[in-house]
Amino acid sequence: MRPVDSSSIAAIGYERSGRRLIVQFRQSERVYAYFDVPRSVFEGLCHAASKGGFFNDEIKPNYLYERVSDRAVRQPPRRPRAATRHSAAAQRDVGRAK
Repeated sequence: MRPVDSSSIAAIGYERSGRRLIVQFRQSERVYAYFDVPRSVFEGLCHAASKGGFFNDEIKPNYLYERVSDRAVRQPPRRPRAATRHSAAAQRDVGRAK
């Protein structure tokens, strides 16, 4: 998925093997898959001056779809960095070594 400059569409993606167009809508954050979409239609959407207009005219009325998710798929949160302080037991061991 890649973000797009549109007031109605947040991101789009394309799966060549299944000819699936994936669309995430900005306001609802819902994600839909549109089936059997030619690559040329995806490229037309990518280059359209009005992504929402292109979508409403060329994609929505012509391709079957299903909702994939109610919310955007997000990256998992980053794991916290390891603590820089030593545990109390490790600090006691350091004190004994002196």
